[in-house]
This record gives sequence, C-alpha cells and structure tokens, in this order.
Amino acid sequence: MGTLSGLLNSARNALLSDQTAINTTAQNIANQNTVGYTRRVVTWSENDTVNIHGIDVGRGATANVASTRDSILDRSVQQATDTASASSTRLSALQSTQSLFSISSSGDDSSGINTAINNFFTNVSGWASDPTSASARALTLSSASSVATAFNRTSAALTSQQNLLNQQISSDVTAANTLLNTIAQLNGQIASTGAGVTADSLLDQRSLALEQLSKYIDVQHITGESTDLTLSTSEGTLLVGANKAYPLTTGYVNGKLHILASASQGSTDITTQISGGSIAGAIRVRDTDIPAVQAKLDTVAFSFANAVNAQNASGKDASGVVGGDIFSGSTVVSGAAASLRVSLTDPNGLAAASSTEASGGSSNANALLALQSAATTNGRTFSDSFASILSGLGSTVNSASADSTADSAILSQLTTQRDTLTGVSLDTEAANLTQYQRSYQAAAKLMAILNEMLATAINIGTNTPVS
Repeated sequence: MGTLSGLLNSARNALLSDQTAINTTAQNIANQNTVGYTRRVVTWSENDTVNIHGIDVGRGATANVASTRDSILDRSVQQATDTASASSTRLSALQSTQSLFSISSSGDDSSGINTAINNFFTNVSGWASDPTSASARALTLSSASSVATAFNRTSAALTSQQNLLNQQISSDVTAANTLLNTIAQLNGQIASTGAGVTADSLLDQRSLALEQLSKYIDVQHITGESTDLTLSTSEGTLLVGANKAYPLTTGYVNGKLHILASASQGSTDITTQISGGSIAGAIRVRDTDIPAVQAKLDTVAFSFANAVNAQNASGKDASGVVGGDIFSGSTVVSGAAASLRVSLTDPNGLAAASSTEASGGSSNANALLALQSAATTNGRTFSDSFASILSGLGSTVNSASADSTADSAILSQLTTQRDTLTGVSLDTEAANLTQYQRSYQAAAKLMAILNEMLATAINIGTNTPVS
C-alpha cells in the first residue's frame, strides 16, 4: 500500500509538473512577439523522499520555471543603446546644421555668404573702373548690405538650431521622467509580489523600461537583494530609489537649457554628468558643435568688416574727406556675424581715391578690391576662410556618421545576442510541447494503472472498475 501510494503521489507530481511545463511553453508561444518578454525555461528537480514503514518512497520531480534573463547582457544592451542614441541624435542635428550651408548645383551655398562677398568685390571692381559713377557707388554699398544680411541670417539660423535642440532636450526630459516613474512603480510591485511568474513579468517590464530610458539618458544602476533597482547619474545623483522616482527638471542658464535632478539631497545641475542618450547628443551639438561653427563664422565676419573699414579709412570719399567705416557691429570677434550692420548710408562716403590723389582717383578702390585675394583671415582669403567652415563641418558630419554607424552595429550585434538567448523560437517550443505532452500522457497512463492496482488491493483481489 505504501509503495502504491508513493507511486501514485509520484505520478500526480509528474502530471502537475508536466502541466506546468506545457503552460510555460504555451506562455512562450503566446508572447513570441511581445516586446521585452524573456523566454521561460523549465528545469526539473527531484523531490525529497519520505520513509514509510522503513521504505524510502520517492515523491517524483517538480518543474521549476525561470526566465532566460542575463543581467550582464541586458546591461550591455542598455549601454550600447545610450551610446547609439547619443551618436544618432548628434548626427541628425549636425546634418540639420550642415543643411544651412548646402551646396547647390551652381556651386553656391545656401547661406549666401560667399556669394554675397564675391558680389561685393565684383561691384567694387566696377566702381574702381568708374570711381565717379553714382550707380557704381550705390551698387557697392548695396552689396555691402547684402554681405551683412547673409552673415546675420546664417548666425540667426545657427541660434535657431540651438533653440530647437533646447526644445528636443525638454521633450526628452519629459519622456525620461515618465520612464523613471514607471521603473519606481515596478520596483514597488516587484517588492510586494516576491518571486514567481508574476515577478518575472514585472522584471521584464522593468528591463524594457530601463532600455527605453537609455535612449534618452545614461544611468548607473544597482540591483539590491530585494530586487529593488536604484538608478543614478554617473556621478551618483539619485534618480530612482526603491519605489520613489526623483524627476528631472530644466532651467535656463546663460540661454542654454540645463538639466536638474531634484533628488532628496536637493536640486543638482547634472547637465555635465549626462554622457549618453539623445539628451547627451543634443547637448553636444548645441554646446560644442554649433558654437564651433559660429565662432568661425564670427571670425570671417569680423575680419571682413575690419579690413574693409580700414581700407575705406585709408582713402578719400567723393567729398575729398577721409573715408569712414562702412560696417558697424561687435568690437570683438564673438557675436560679429549676428551684429554686422552697414553703418554708411551715403554712397558718396565710399573712398575711391587714395589720400594723395584727387577725389576722382581710384587707387583706394583698387586696394579695396585687392582684399579679395589677400590673406586677411588667419592666413587665408575671405573665400578660403569661409570654405574652411564648410569643409570643417563636413568632416565633423562624416566623423559623426562613422561613429553612428559603428555604434548602431554594436547595438545590433548585442541585441541579436540577447534575443538569441531570451527570444522565443517556435521550432524549439513546438519540440518542447511535444515532449511535455508525451510525458503528461505517460504520467496519466501510470496514474490510471496505479488507480486500478490500488482499487484491486483495497478490494482484496476483486476486479472493481475504477472510474
């Protein structure tokens, strides 16, 4: 009797374990396309034996279900995600900046600066050949205004790009805050649920939320013994602790949107602590790449205005007096492109003659024309200096493109590696399902035989049907 009872109990455990395995396989199949789902696997462990009347009786095996989650691989994917997101965002922003200087089929760039400078010198050439011509003077002064307008417009467009990046950063911070709150809530639910199938589902959701968060900002995280996930910046500023999130806020500092973390220790500016995610990519373009282009543009504008002003002041205008400034604006390089203006309103103020010539002379106008080929800007002509802006920006974009391609490839490789481990294969699950079903059928058959044997034993050899 004890042996039959033990066998019956073993068969019962086998049925329950096989049913667990079948249910697990069905769950895997149902979630094949569920984003963030990690495949569940079944392992078997032998139950402890019991001693009945001096006989050790086995109690069968138990099916244990576990996720195929790999924390190290998950972390690698998250790090690759924030790196790829940063480089992708930077590339996209740089391409938008580069479009301000895109070259047309005619060879002109869309900023119009180089064309405006060349037109200015073309009109200076016409004026130098006919220094007393009122129309030639008017065209020269008008083309000077076009140069200033081109610099102003391009500088404003660069500032507009920075403002758009501020908006993107603000939007990304809002999205990051939503995910920080989600992770904190899942921390609380996991802590209250404990181990089991429900906890595995919540862990999947939290891992997915963390990966999505990595698209916006890089974080350091520590998983505690209670499976709580603590998130912080690279320098330790707390973002999530247990079931509480510390949302990010934003504020302007010198016209730039900064990121503030409002953790329990007080508000902290973490702008410089962010090195990954789309927020980092946008910050880099806004604070480094665009200012580099703007600085070069200011240098060309400043040197052009100063050189033209100095040359005009070296000659005599139509009234025979020393020429004055044609341009006005910033007295330092910074801000020169944005502030450049034509201050001369009377075309007669253009000085064509040299200081030793009569008012009808053209030596100074020719000297002004010679500035077109003079190395007045860091050893380059105006056109060459402007061309270096375009080539430098092009090199930056090419480098960013190479970085983005490499980072995306690494992310793809790691994601594939993780999905191979955690993803659901219908072929594998079909094979497992067949195996578990056969095992279940065998256990059910054993259960039926044991029921008959037990009924026969109870009825002392009488053949009694078992229902």
